Amino acid sequence: MSTISCPTCGSCPTCGSAQSKVDRHLTHLIVAATLLAILALIGSITVVLVYKPSTSKAATIIYRPYPYTSATTTTTVATTTSTTAASTTTTSGSGVTYLTPPASLMPDSIFNETNSNGSPPLASTWAVSSNSATYIASFLGQNYTSGTRYGCEGNYGCVGISTQPAYWVGSGQGNVGFTCTNGCAGSGTGQIATSIPIPYSIVSLNGSGDNPLSIWQTGGAVDEIWQAVNNGSSPWSGTFGGGASLSTFTGVFPSGYGRSATSISEVATMITEADVNSGTIAHALSINLTDCNGWTAPATRGDSSCNGTTLPGTTAAPLGTFFRFPASVNCASYNSNALETMVCHAVQTYGMVSVDYAGAYQINAEQTPDLCGCSATSDWTAEGESGTDPLTTASNGGAEYSVLAGLPWSSLQALVYP
Repeated sequence: MSTISCPTCGSCPTCGSAQSKVDRHLTHLIVAATLLAILALIGSITVVLVYKPSTSKAATIIYRPYPYTSATTTTTVATTTSTTAASTTTTSGSGVTYLTPPASLMPDSIFNETNSNGSPPLASTWAVSSNSATYIASFLGQNYTSGTRYGCEGNYGCVGISTQPAYWVGSGQGNVGFTCTNGCAGSGTGQIATSIPIPYSIVSLNGSGDNPLSIWQTGGAVDEIWQAVNNGSSPWSGTFGGGASLSTFTGVFPSGYGRSATSISEVATMITEADVNSGTIAHALSINLTDCNGWTAPATRGDSSCNGTTLPGTTAAPLGTFFRFPASVNCASYNSNALETMVCHAVQTYGMVSVDYAGAYQINAEQTPDLCGCSATSDWTAEGESGTDPLTTASNGGAEYSVLAGLPWSSLQALVYP
């Protein structure tokens, strides 16, 4: 029988003498088996020995921590960056989810950048009103004597956030009955249908006297209700409201319908969790004011409190007025929270329209407890989503009265609606 030396040192690594080829391999196997037995007792690593006679000077050892659930393999793994998307509730057979901005489902809305009916140009290109300086002075509370609580600076520091329940409803949701005490339910233009998809299990109203509620359904309607009431086994009810088909809705209800005093849609102009999750707000915003005088287009009606007969109404802008930040405002520098930056860009690009009389200057947004300062369940949680909702994340959990206070409201311009 022929003999062969160890490829490393010319003799057997165990006894130092030359051995037959068979004997040498048996010795190596005994040594390997002994090593494996010792490592198995330790239990901290998995070992694979790869023997390569004459072409390698040593065994290759690959290890990984214990425990493990799959066979050990030799693998080269490329370095990757992983991004976890927000959880979404989806509806079968549709690309629409809870995180689809509702404004994007309204191709005819005048508050979007483009519209199939030929929308006005972006608010960033509109002419400044000849009354802009007077309107903005009223907006800021500069037209009144010291100590008088008028204007946004006399109302909790300036512009805040007003939140309201707003729900996307999947196409498979069943309907419940609906009645309206002021004629907003029916089959006519602008009316809410008498059977609508309000899910009993998820709706959380905000507990205020207004109890606003908005819902929109994939391929269906948008419905906005004021003083919504869940009557249990009886039909839901409301005091005022409006309904329209998403696919043809201009964003303004006919006069006499809608939840806002101006009939301008809240859903078409509110900040939604879907907007914020997308990283941009691609539509005009709506704001409620304490100071107003009458109404103007695109509003189709006004609020009786905005009669212009007493301060602060005499020098205030009418409801329906658009405002914007001029191009000279550097929105990127207003970054105390992500929501502040997004709102600045939206107001600068698409504008901000006054839609209602209220007790404070507040931009409308979807409900979340941190921003509403209430104990109501967030829409995000009620929709079955997990984790922190996008609005809370974007605002760093800030309070509704402070999260937008740092924006340069004194730089606003009042515009002429084309």
